[in-house]
Amino acid sequence: GSLADIGRATLPSQIFSGGIQRIVSHRLSRISAWARELLNVAAVAGRQIDRKVIAKLAPDIDSEAWIAECMNAAIFNVAEETYRFAHDKLREGVLALLTPEQTRQLNQQVAEAIEATYPDSIDNFALVLAQHWQKADNPQKEAHYTFIAAHQTEEAYNHIDSRRLYLRLLELDAQQYVSNPTQYLAQVYHGIGRAFYGVSDFNEVKKWQTKSLEMATQAGDIYGIAQAEFALGEADMRQGNYDSALALTIASNEKYQQIGNTKKVAYGFMSIGMIQTRTGNLPEGTKTTEKCLKMMQEFGDEVAIARAMNNYAICYDNAGNWDRALELYQESLAIRRKINDRSGLSYSLNNIGALLIDMKRYDEAITYLMDARRYMLPIGEKITIATNASTIGDLNMQIGKFDEARRWQLESLKIRREVQEKPGIANSYRAMVELELAQNHVPAAWEWQNQLLAMITPENDQLFLKTDSMVSALKIFKHTQDHVKALMIAVTIYNDRKTRNYPVDQWEKDIAELQEKLGDQYDDVRAQAEAETIASIIEKLKNDYQPKS
Repeated sequence: GSLADIGRATLPSQIFSGGIQRIVSHRLSRISAWARELLNVAAVAGRQIDRKVIAKLAPDIDSEAWIAECMNAAIFNVAEETYRFAHDKLREGVLALLTPEQTRQLNQQVAEAIEATYPDSIDNFALVLAQHWQKADNPQKEAHYTFIAAHQTEEAYNHIDSRRLYLRLLELDAQQYVSNPTQYLAQVYHGIGRAFYGVSDFNEVKKWQTKSLEMATQAGDIYGIAQAEFALGEADMRQGNYDSALALTIASNEKYQQIGNTKKVAYGFMSIGMIQTRTGNLPEGTKTTEKCLKMMQEFGDEVAIARAMNNYAICYDNAGNWDRALELYQESLAIRRKINDRSGLSYSLNNIGALLIDMKRYDEAITYLMDARRYMLPIGEKITIATNASTIGDLNMQIGKFDEARRWQLESLKIRREVQEKPGIANSYRAMVELELAQNHVPAAWEWQNQLLAMITPENDQLFLKTDSMVSALKIFKHTQDHVKALMIAVTIYNDRKTRNYPVDQWEKDIAELQEKLGDQYDDVRAQAEAETIASIIEKLKNDYQPKS
């Protein structure tokens, strides 16, 4: 068969090495000795032929004649006006003929040629240079470029390669090559933590960011301390540990203010706004997020502007102002499309899809949700993927496709349990309660409800868990027409939200409906409900309000 066929097939090693090598040897025999020598260097440099680098490596050789000779021997071809090895197997065959010492020397030559050819844009070649210097057995040079490449892959949401590169720095003991090893290690640990954050492994995030915080503290690096505290706060926020998240983020922000890093301060306000919103203080959360957005607009950073605008939209979404929320989501989406922010696109598309479900625009919603999935799966951020699956499950429930809804919700719950995302797990339990009620499976709904209630413990009694449990229970009691218990819950939630200046329109509507159903009983039940608190209702849900067996 042809060389292309061999490349596509899975062959035994003796056929691979012998058959391919014979083809390589045959084609190499068709070029002159001087062309062959330069071909060895070109193979080390990569599949594509960088003519500027080749000219630096061999200034006295006629590169046009060399390329023509390699073309005539079918070693090179042209793709999109770029000369390259006709097949990777050809290049690999050339490399296989080199001795270890030749490989080391040629990688050094190629690395030096790239550095000399592109001094003003050398960071663009960081990953390639790290690989060449590794093969050239120069750990100091490898470490220099690996650190740059690790940060670049982090910025590109390539979390697997980012983690691999940062871990490689630890293998190299790269801190030995810098003037402040402790501060450097803090940055490397922070990078590893960021890579784990990108795939929603929050226990690993905390492990590495704690190491980063320790090193930054030892080094007296205020920026590094603030960076680690903020990252630990992010992980706590994702896991629903809002008190700790807020304390860490405020501590981080104070240090950023101390050193005058106003952009990092703005990012701190972004997180604080989200925490305020999630813990029931929507008015303050909206103000903080608006402040963040204005700061980002002053900086002119489109990535940050789009992110802040998306969060600002969430505030309007939570307040029930769906038209304004949709406008802001779309504006954020447009910016993210313009700059090709793939991670941001997945968030915007999913948020719009979820809002369209609320607006009962189901055909539009599924288009946005599946488009979001197309962006998020390659990135691998598990929380985002879980949120998307849950939202698709919500949509399927709304249109009566219950089996599909169950499949998507259970897929979401599995991921959320894996990454220990408590807000997400609570959301999944609530979704499953609704799904069971939609099919009139009341006992099954209670099973999910009790899993939600079991999340509330003395060590973990955060407000969002309590309110989620009460909202979910209210749906059960409305479904079973237990109007007394429904009113007790609705009034308690209403009072709590009113105290927090949170929108209460929906709860006023629920209470009015229950008043009509209860008739003459309403005043007595309302009086009892006014004496209840969040804590007392949770206690009743765990005991007195449980279904009789």
